[in-house]
Amino acid sequence: ALGAGLASLFGAALSLSLACGSAGARMLGAATMGIFWQQLAGLGHDLGHSGVSHSFWADHLAGSVLSSVMGLSTCWWKKDHNTHHVVCNAVEHDPTIQHMPILAQSPAQFAKPFYDSYHRKTVGMCDVARFLVSYQHLFFYPIMAVGRFNLYIQGILYLLQRPDKAHFPKLEAAMIAVYFAWNVAVAASMPTLAQSVGWVLVSHAVSGILHVQIVLSH
Repeated sequence: ALGAGLASLFGAALSLSLACGSAGARMLGAATMGIFWQQLAGLGHDLGHSGVSHSFWADHLAGSVLSSVMGLSTCWWKKDHNTHHVVCNAVEHDPTIQHMPILAQSPAQFAKPFYDSYHRKTVGMCDVARFLVSYQHLFFYPIMAVGRFNLYIQGILYLLQRPDKAHFPKLEAAMIAVYFAWNVAVAASMPTLAQSVGWVLVSHAVSGILHVQIVLSH
C-alpha cells in the first residue's frame, strides 16, 4: 500500500508538471513532488534504520536505489543520523544541531568556543555569526524552504570522500546522478525560465515543511 501510494504521488507530480498546459497545474505538480519527497523520507528513514526488511544489506541497498527519486545519500544519512541517536542534542557532538554560523540551537553555543567532534573543528561566535543568529527567527523558514539543497551537498561531499565504511557508494552515486538528470529535465521542460525556477523552488519549499517539523520536534 505504501509503495502504491508513493508511486501514485510521483506519477501525479510528473503528470501535472509535464502534461498540463497551465502554469498553475505545473506548480501544483511541483507541490505534489514536494509531498512525494516528504512521504518518501519516512520510508528512507526506516530503511536507514534497517526497519523495513530488517536486513541491513537489503534495506541499505533499497535506500541507495531510492536515491534515484530521493536525491539523498543513504550512506551519508546513516553516518549523520546514527551519530545523532548516539549523542542526541549534545552541542559538541550531534551534527544535526550544528548549523553555525546561521542557526544556533542552544545558548551554550554562545557561551564560549567549543570543539565540534563530528566535523573536527572549533566553533566560536564571531561577529558575523552573532549578527546572523540574532536574526535567525527571520531566516529560519526561508532556510528550511531551501534546506534540501544542503542535504544534496552533504551527501555528494561524503561520497566524494570515498569513506571506507560506506556501502554501495558507486551505485548510490549513479542513482543520485539519475535523480538530478530527471529533475533538471522536468524543470527545463517548463515553457519559461520563471516557471522552471518556480518549479524547483515550490517543490523544495513544500518538502521543506518536513524539515520544519523535524527541527521543531527535536
